[in-house]
Amino acid sequence: MQMLQPWMKKPSCGAISWEDPSTAFIVSSETDILTAENTSWSIRPYARKEALGEKDFARKWSVKPVTSRLDIARCTRNHSVPAILFSAGGYSGNFFHAFTDIIIPLYSTARTFNREVQFLITDRKPWWIAKFKTLFEALSRYEIIDIDDRHDVHCFQSLTIGLKGRNNKELSIDSSTSPYSMKEFRKFLRSWYSLKKITAAKIRDGDKRKPRLLIIPRKRSRSFTNVDEIAQLAESLSYQVIVAEPGPDVSGFAKIINSCDVVMGVHGAGLTNIKMQYPADHEVLRDPSAIGKQGWVAFRSIYLDKQNVTLDVERFRPTCLFMKHTHTHLLPRRLFSIFLDADAAAMDEKTELRCNIMGRSEFCEMKGDIRIDGNSSTAFIVSSETDILTAENTSWSIRPYARKEALGEKDFARKWSVKPVTSRLDIARCTRNHSVPAILFSAGGYSGNFFHAFTDIIIPLYSTARTFNREVQFLITDRKPWWIAKFKTLFEALSRYEIIDIDDRHDVHCFQSLTIGLKGRNNKELSIDSSTSPYSMKDFRKFLRSWYSLKKITAAKIRDGDKRKPRLLIIPRKRSRSFHNVGEIAQLAESLSYQVIVAEPGPDVSGFAKIINSCDVLMGVHGAALTNIVFLPENAILIQVVPFGKVEWASRVSFEDPAKDMNIRYLDYKIKVEESTLIQQYPADHEVLRDPSAIGKQGWVAFRSIYLDKQNVTLDVERFRPTLYQTLLDRSFSKHEQKKLGYWALLACLLVHRIEFLHQL
Repeated sequence: MQMLQPWMKKPSCGAISWEDPSTAFIVSSETDILTAENTSWSIRPYARKEALGEKDFARKWSVKPVTSRLDIARCTRNHSVPAILFSAGGYSGNFFHAFTDIIIPLYSTARTFNREVQFLITDRKPWWIAKFKTLFEALSRYEIIDIDDRHDVHCFQSLTIGLKGRNNKELSIDSSTSPYSMKEFRKFLRSWYSLKKITAAKIRDGDKRKPRLLIIPRKRSRSFTNVDEIAQLAESLSYQVIVAEPGPDVSGFAKIINSCDVVMGVHGAGLTNIKMQYPADHEVLRDPSAIGKQGWVAFRSIYLDKQNVTLDVERFRPTCLFMKHTHTHLLPRRLFSIFLDADAAAMDEKTELRCNIMGRSEFCEMKGDIRIDGNSSTAFIVSSETDILTAENTSWSIRPYARKEALGEKDFARKWSVKPVTSRLDIARCTRNHSVPAILFSAGGYSGNFFHAFTDIIIPLYSTARTFNREVQFLITDRKPWWIAKFKTLFEALSRYEIIDIDDRHDVHCFQSLTIGLKGRNNKELSIDSSTSPYSMKDFRKFLRSWYSLKKITAAKIRDGDKRKPRLLIIPRKRSRSFHNVGEIAQLAESLSYQVIVAEPGPDVSGFAKIINSCDVLMGVHGAALTNIVFLPENAILIQVVPFGKVEWASRVSFEDPAKDMNIRYLDYKIKVEESTLIQQYPADHEVLRDPSAIGKQGWVAFRSIYLDKQNVTLDVERFRPTLYQTLLDRSFSKHEQKKLGYWALLACLLVHRIEFLHQL
């Protein structure tokens, strides 16, 4: 850790200011204030300096004494409170490092100021600041300043560069440099995250409560491959089990963690799938220390990045029992009560509740006496025993919309509560009883956008409901009649029952089985998580073809002498990111022997799906309309025109990656600034045209308003011509054939038979 706290002998004589390049100046009228004027210090304000490589970026800052204000720029912003400058770079994207390298040292450094301190952040990451917003607001009442911004010179009377309280122990506070302790830090967290549980439950004989066990399964490396088996073992030992993965909502996950008595997860070794990757006598299995001698990168790549865990539940059983050592008589009494009261035991076996907040979508699955009260937006699950799930004063809050991390207040999706109760007297009587299972989901959020309608609702709903073979009741919250009408075909394909508006305050609906929220959603757009669903995108596209009566299964493959023309659909868009020269693009395509269709999607999803399905190539500028690739036949081609302004990442995750999963060939065409209408709105040297990444640093709203909302496209048809040539090759020859014969030989062969202007290439 590096930390420097400059100060002045005579505060009235100077001030602290800095300007580009990443320098803090301390001004004094005397040459001996700190050191000779030609001296400066270089510091990385990140509390793990020894581990930082070049790729683990944390900006270096200089601290330089000067004797004259004439040598530096004038202050543009004066501040009356002290400042702390720290980096959000390094390994901050890792939750462990975020706490041990930044959050805890920042608490240790800033807490003494009682929120009267200004945070200056270098290597700013807007998503990271948003993630820990609660803690920053707890430590400072002032909005964080992005100190990498080159437009201002900020002046202070007191500054700390770097963070204090960091020692060689992880997740700890160095008492030699800080008046605080980890006990105080945890109390601080409980206060600001509103964590109610101070002490874990101590279960004694006769106490019917169950200790709560949280299993963190992990998704990539070091994941449990048999979570259900572990959960069943724990439940058999009278634990209430929750399976959950941390996400962007730190506050929500903190409340879940705080409600538990035991947390379980993998760090490293175990009975792992690594044995299936290496032979039994391999050094990786026989002598891990030898791999360790090759260095951290080699060690990590194998034992941390490649390793998952299949827990031997019988070998783990004693550990599970040991965790319950304060509840030693709970298991025998629980088994005794089952034999003593068969009716109660049978009721408990029927009553289940499991909540999962992994990834982007959170959901609860429950079975038993379930009552849904739209008036209070609550699903009650009733049991005759207090130990059914947890103490009766516990409830879960869920937004049944499969993109929870992106929802702001204006992107409304109603919160629902899941609450166990022990008496039917405490809740309203059923007014409508149902004999089939139910799925409750939201039509709020970003559902008005066609892309989000599919990736956040339609696909997860298919993944959740398909297994019921239409014998399921849909309960919709945040209902939009026009939206339901738009996707009526799909709702009827998944359920034979009329959708119920569950926000209606007049009824209490009762079910024996309920899922709140949607499953099958992972971090990939327009996809299905195979770890939580038995279905795939191939199954989903087959389902769409069946219910929308789409006849074309595979795109046409054009060979020599074939007089059929491949069909190209151009989506022009009407508002932003529209083509300004659709006619010119269509003429080019027709000259290359395409049959061209120009069409825009509307409320009639079924009609447009048939048009899309009849085509071999779909072309459009990045936007929601490209979601219609779900209706394309197998082996069709998507041409995504990528707007100017560093939109490549959004284009890739939204459509390039999903297209490949759908067996759709993908091409993109990245426009030049000359093809963007932004050149008509801004001078040539404007930051918008010169440095889009600078606009990106201002946040998503600023970036979107310019590069997505204000930009249209005038395609350079001659520059675009080779892209259309490539689609002809892809329609005529397989990738293997193209690789074997070579691009130019294939193109010449194609053009001899179908195109008369080879010289224009």
